[in-house]
Amino acid sequence: MTKKDLPELPVSQLGTQLLNLIKLNVLWLVCSLPIVTMGPALSALNHVVNLYIEEKSDEVMKPFFRAFRRDFRQGLLLGTFLAVLTAITVYDGLFLYANFSGEFHPIWIPFGILDLFLAAQYVYAFPVLSRYRLRFTELLKNSVVLFWQNLWTSLGALLVLLLPVLLAYLFPGAASEVAFLWILCGCSLTAYINNRSILNILDREQRRIESQNMAPTDTES
Repeated sequence: MTKKDLPELPVSQLGTQLLNLIKLNVLWLVCSLPIVTMGPALSALNHVVNLYIEEKSDEVMKPFFRAFRRDFRQGLLLGTFLAVLTAITVYDGLFLYANFSGEFHPIWIPFGILDLFLAAQYVYAFPVLSRYRLRFTELLKNSVVLFWQNLWTSLGALLVLLLPVLLAYLFPGAASEVAFLWILCGCSLTAYINNRSILNILDREQRRIESQNMAPTDTES
């Protein structure tokens, strides 16, 4: 029996997958350095993670750059849109906290709605973009619908996304270690954890739509 004939041990598989996630995260960071390309890079990262989860490929470079080129325009638009909206939200949040932190004010309501909209986009928009070809408005709309239809799963995914920030806030002495781990594999590992649930949701929605399209319609005899 040759070495190639030996089955790959689970520990070896885990090590290979972790190494791929580290390489993928570094590749995403490098391609995000121009800042404006962060959106296409994030879509490409989700595409590669989806291939890992579905066990369709264990490559990094080729599928990443293929998806990067394919989703460049939509990813650029989505990334820029979310970056601007996030900056506005942060500024408004600081303003509201400084001026209305101790009291309820009606202006908190649209601010909360905007936060929920952003949460839906950060959880679903890039996984959906990496899998489906949709118009920009449809992408935003479907992300909101998926967020509300699967609220508890969505909140769990949002918590995973915010975990590095929460850890750095709760344990300021370990902020440098948290930052190092995030640079090493934070974004790719987060996508790997969240997309396992998100892909199930997307597959379920696709089956539902297909079953509706295939359902017989009543016809007059």
